[in-house]
Amino acid sequence: MTRLVAGLLAVFAWALAPLATAQPAPPPGDPMTVQAGSHQLHARLHAPPGLERYPIVVMVYGAGIESELGGAYTQILARAFGERGIGVLAYDKRGVGGSTGAYTGADFEGLGADAAAVMRHAQALPQATHVGFWGISQAGWIIPYALRDTRDVAFAIIVSPPGVNPHEQVAYFLRRQTLSWGLSPEEADAAEAMHRAVALYYSGRASYESAQAEVDRHRGARWFNGVVTHQYWDEMTPEGRILTPGALAQAQRERPNAFEIYMARSSFVDYAPVYRILRRLPTLIIHGAEDTLLSPQAGRAVLEQALRGERRYSHEFRVYENAGHDITTPEGRVVREYLDTMADWAAARFAE
Repeated sequence: MTRLVAGLLAVFAWALAPLATAQPAPPPGDPMTVQAGSHQLHARLHAPPGLERYPIVVMVYGAGIESELGGAYTQILARAFGERGIGVLAYDKRGVGGSTGAYTGADFEGLGADAAAVMRHAQALPQATHVGFWGISQAGWIIPYALRDTRDVAFAIIVSPPGVNPHEQVAYFLRRQTLSWGLSPEEADAAEAMHRAVALYYSGRASYESAQAEVDRHRGARWFNGVVTHQYWDEMTPEGRILTPGALAQAQRERPNAFEIYMARSSFVDYAPVYRILRRLPTLIIHGAEDTLLSPQAGRAVLEQALRGERRYSHEFRVYENAGHDITTPEGRVVREYLDTMADWAAARFAE
């Protein structure tokens, strides 16, 4: 796996880190299996206490290769929704945890079809009165595709959606990283230009010669060695030699998953038209102002463009100051106002 993909997976697996919570964990939930095409998705239903019938939120996680079903973030959200009489159905994505199928980090249409299958499963449960979507991070690319294959979805809550495509999101993330390593804004611009050139070549959208020339242009910079050898950077030698066309073709054959972020069509899609499907249902979009993985401003701009002029349903944006990608404080606590606002908003939409 390339250093870039490995690093991004480590960073995007936000729910794996322990979260500060003083409350006891809720019950682990009832396990169930959801058939999604040729593979089966492992899921757990967290029921609100004391109710035989109740609305359900289907949770769609962000990127990552570890199961989140028993994670602290799932437990915290299940508790917040459960206090309003709302159940939570969480599931492992294909190839993750107890789910079968091949893992993918970039086939958003396929992951959307899986999320739609879970939604239909939730709607068919005898205890379900209404069902809505909740998703975080990568789910911002997945849920719009899921809505193509579902009906009667009460709402969508999308936390930290990128808005822009993965190519733009990764470029933003890496630029923020270089600034944190001590590069000046001008140096960060140069490093970003170098990354973009290499990414476009690895994706088949630019030539080897143009990419290597852009790398060579910065070889004498004071920041060069520290950047190209960092675990988050594109695959190249410490001297700044990128893969030749022959070596790239071989690497793609031998390690296809490592190059999925470059090769996937989804990495370069204009998502504004895709997001227009959110016009057909109430949507709550949440960002943390201190998100270092993606730009809240860029994400909101794309979504506002997609939703502009829609008057039938409520489309609301919330930004939480001093909160990161998963709407946690620097100390690791999930922002309580975020939990209360989100759960109250869901309860109100279910009651409409």
